[in-house]
Amino acid sequence: MSLSGIRKSGKKVPLPTDGLRRVAVQVLDVLALMVFFVGIGMGELLVMAAGAALGWAATGLAYHNFQRDVAKRPDRRDAMSVPKMSMYIAFTVAAALTLMTALSALA
Repeated sequence: MSLSGIRKSGKKVPLPTDGLRRVAVQVLDVLALMVFFVGIGMGELLVMAAGAALGWAATGLAYHNFQRDVAKRPDRRDAMSVPKMSMYIAFTVAAALTLMTALSALA
């Protein structure tokens, strides 16, 4: 009876981190929206600005993911991809939160 099937193989396969980075962008965006709306409820500009800052952090991470994707597949630079769409969405959320924070500060 052979035990070769029971042992793990010697090759270590790294976990795919692309999916985790994409999920991190989405989590940061949702967290930014939650923090921003809590700030609106409290009437605190600092909390609202923290939500906008989280949105910009999500944009930075999405841009990093996009750059890695372009480096991996330079022929698809002009095509729409998941990292590019994620970057567009993160930028839109961050810009909207920043604009709403600025308008709330002026009101």
